[in-house]
Amino acid sequence: MKKLFMTLTALLLCISLLIMPVQVAAAPQDENKTVYISEVKVGMGETSEEASKELLAEGYTILKESDGSYVDVNYEAGTKSGLKSGVTQRIVYIGYKTTTNPKEAITDLAVMNMNGGYSIQDYKTLMANHLEGEIKPFVNRFIAALKEYRENYNKPADSLAHIRADYYRQMLNKLTDDDTGGKPLGDLLLNETKYEMGDNKYNALSNAEKKNHADILTLLMQGNAKAILLIETLVTKATDSADDSWFDRFLKTDLDGLKAEIKNADPSLTTEADINAELDKRYNDTASQLLYKWDGFYDMIASYDDNVNAVVNTEIADPEELKNDMENVDIDNLTMEDVDTIGDAMDKENEIVNTAAMMQEIAVVDFLSSAEYDDGSLLEFFEREKSDFYGEGIRELYPIAASLSKGQIAGLDFLSFKDLFSLAITEAEGYRSLDISDMTPASVFQDVDRAIYKPGGVALTNAALRQQASANDDDSEFMLSPLGFVYWGLTAVSLAATITSVVLYNVFEAKAIALQAANLTLEAETIPAALSSLNETYSTLSAFFGTEAEGEAMKVINSLVKKVTDSGNEMIDNMAKIETLSAKSSMAVGFSIAFTIVTVVIALYSIYTTIDEMIDYYKVDFTPIPRYIVEETDISREVNGVKTVINNQTAYYKVVQCNRKQKIDHKDPYWVLGTANDLNGDVGKQWLALYSVKYEYGSPILADSLMVQKGKSDLPKGYETGIHRFGEGAAFNLTSKYYCYNDTPKGTYVFFKNDEKTVEALTMSTDTTIYKTVSNSKSEENTTGSMFSTGTVAISAVSGLLIGAALATIITVMIMKRKRKESADE
Repeated sequence: MKKLFMTLTALLLCISLLIMPVQVAAAPQDENKTVYISEVKVGMGETSEEASKELLAEGYTILKESDGSYVDVNYEAGTKSGLKSGVTQRIVYIGYKTTTNPKEAITDLAVMNMNGGYSIQDYKTLMANHLEGEIKPFVNRFIAALKEYRENYNKPADSLAHIRADYYRQMLNKLTDDDTGGKPLGDLLLNETKYEMGDNKYNALSNAEKKNHADILTLLMQGNAKAILLIETLVTKATDSADDSWFDRFLKTDLDGLKAEIKNADPSLTTEADINAELDKRYNDTASQLLYKWDGFYDMIASYDDNVNAVVNTEIADPEELKNDMENVDIDNLTMEDVDTIGDAMDKENEIVNTAAMMQEIAVVDFLSSAEYDDGSLLEFFEREKSDFYGEGIRELYPIAASLSKGQIAGLDFLSFKDLFSLAITEAEGYRSLDISDMTPASVFQDVDRAIYKPGGVALTNAALRQQASANDDDSEFMLSPLGFVYWGLTAVSLAATITSVVLYNVFEAKAIALQAANLTLEAETIPAALSSLNETYSTLSAFFGTEAEGEAMKVINSLVKKVTDSGNEMIDNMAKIETLSAKSSMAVGFSIAFTIVTVVIALYSIYTTIDEMIDYYKVDFTPIPRYIVEETDISREVNGVKTVINNQTAYYKVVQCNRKQKIDHKDPYWVLGTANDLNGDVGKQWLALYSVKYEYGSPILADSLMVQKGKSDLPKGYETGIHRFGEGAAFNLTSKYYCYNDTPKGTYVFFKNDEKTVEALTMSTDTTIYKTVSNSKSEENTTGSMFSTGTVAISAVSGLLIGAALATIITVMIMKRKRKESADE
């Protein structure tokens, strides 16, 4: 074992020579590597030249048809109606740039329509709830850690507490706060934060004085995830302001002592059940947090032999040589050889950090094996199964919980068992052993697009909102307003009345004419004929006097008289009817004229109203396009069983820009759209915006996989998706009748493939390694991490590695020195 200690010490001395941090520029593309889409932009115009000019000038490749012509994704999706003011048709092109680096690649493309399933207010509410329900409660607890950090720093300069706090202050100073003019975090957090001061006290300060006080709420809400993790972790490691360490207190504490302390504090607690209840009230929550970390620590202990073998058989690079190699790289003019050099350096740096982490774990296990506890060693205690501490067994962890300071408990989410033991046994000399002055400071907001926190900039989408919006898609066709229907209804009624009046007039006239003809017949034929017959009958009547024929003759005479009388009466009746019909006919004429006038007036007004409504239909009142769309499920998770929100910037879909120039002119109907794209070319019923995302757990889009189909939505062979609506996997019709004034039934679909082979590689990338290293939890990673953030882009790849290496190295050196000293004393 002595030989092993010497070997480890020699390796650690090499690690202490820190590597100069650099920012790695984008590597030149290798034609033999897979090519992905890195950027997307939309061009639109009334001509092909207008739509393509800016894209080509900026180096974008325009999406093409199989015949090599540019794809107009808005083909025939405008309107030919003369009622639409301004442009009725526009050409829309999609341009893209490429990269061979999968971490720079776009992983998804989706569209959202103007009246689609998103809500800006819901997102604002979610963030407000996040602030009130998660951030503020955490800060209220974490203030205890900040206070202990300050107390330690203000202790005598030669005290271990001050030396430790000063070291972590220097580490924290490698992070700067843009909102205070770039001041270092370590110094800022020695002062009260804005939240601690309260608004009244803070607002009373001058602008210069305000820059001495960090806005801790803003830092936690908007900071780079790894930067926030560092702040939380480093502040917590600078806590414990008592004269002794938590471990010293732990060795003096046992469960019986805690029970006696409770009984002395409150003599009314006389039963074992009462005392246990009070014990649980004080320590159960903290002990439960410790138990949550048990599996990770248990696995670390079990990896001891593997770690020893790995360290002994690993020849790590000389950091000084790596530093020299990196200094010889011309970042501004990278060659493929330079890219290989950078890649090799990053691999070697990862190996250094991983080796340092294993060394630390080895040293911690060695320490535990030498520390006596109960009837065995402390190592034996931690080698017990987690299930031993279920139920009442958790009380065995109460002595550890009782030994932690308030600040340590407040930041316990960011400390592993390995951290706790390392901190407790590290001496002052260890904190003085490393020089971190060469480490380049980085902003706590680096690589964070803070626009997502501006009011109205982000919209939330979820299945319920999208379903509700889809139900309204059929309402997008032109329909008369209720008032328009009333006007046309009145027109129809008035027209019917006019027609009825004309018909009645004709009926009355026809009847009058018929009656006049009947009178003429009676006057000219029927009555004269009857009178003539009556005269003849009278002239021959004398011949029949006194005979039997006289009676018959009288019957004939009476019949003729009656006929003449009836005909006369009929003529009189007909003349009366004719007068009545004439009056009705005149009235019908009047009504027909009146209804005709009314019909014309109402019809003209109905036509005016309809045209006006159609003009309004073609005249869209555009709403602002959200800069970001975020899927609700992508920003929620459970931490220690508690659901919380994650500010995962990589899950935010960013709107694609276009060649529309920003105009703050309220007379321009498109001014609210700014430079955000509209695949409908600003001539549709709604805007249809394209969004892209570089999701860290997604797979990049293959540039050569882009394929366009028109009038056919079937998946091409080998494809699974394309440009789709949020929440859907199938490619979406970019000329949908719901959002465009389609003149043809054709549709436009853009398909693409994702490079699934890169998923595992991306999740195991350098960023993930940094996350593990910074949290000092290679095998305990499930027990640590930011409560509010997950891995976004690293602050700086090398800087992150160095911070992790420094933390591992400083503690490991001290552990091993103490171990050697104890061995020598024996």
